[in-house]
Amino acid sequence: MVDFAITMNTCTNDHAYWVYMLEKIARPVLAALAEGKLKATMPVETARGEEANRRKVTHLEALGRTLAGIAPWLETGSDASDRPGLRQELAGLERRAIANAVDPGSPDFLNFREGGDQPVVDAAFLSHAIVRAPRQLVDRLVSPEGTLPPV
Repeated sequence: MVDFAITMNTCTNDHAYWVYMLEKIARPVLAALAEGKLKATMPVETARGEEANRRKVTHLEALGRTLAGIAPWLETGSDASDRPGLRQELAGLERRAIANAVDPGSPDFLNFREGGDQPVVDAAFLSHAIVRAPRQLVDRLVSPEGTLPPV
C-alpha cells in the first residue's frame, strides 16, 4: 500500500507525484513479466466461483491496461523532467515483457484466446498502447537474437 503522506511530502510537484505513482503501479507488472515470473508472483483476486476464468485472463489484463496507461509517457522518450533513466528503463522492461507474453516457451506466455470475450478486451488495451507508442512498443521490440519475436 502506498503511503500518500510520505509520497506527497517527497514529491516536489504534481508531475513528480504522477511519475512516482506510475512507477509504483507499472514496475511490478512489467518487471515480473520481463523476468518470466508474473504468473508465479501476481495474485489473482476474484469473486468466489470465478477463479478458473480469471486465472486465464488476469495477466493479459494487467499488461494491457498497464501499457495503455503509460504508453504516451513512454513514447515521449525524454527523461528531462523525470528521474534520469526511468522512462528508458521501463521501456526496456515493457519490451521484454511483451516478448515473454507472446513467446510460447515462456512461463508467462499469455492467453489471447480462452475465457470468453475478456481476452479480446485485454488485447484491445494492449493494441491501444501499441498505437499510442509505436516507437517504443514496436520499432524497438526485438528478441535477444536481434529479430522480431515470431508472431
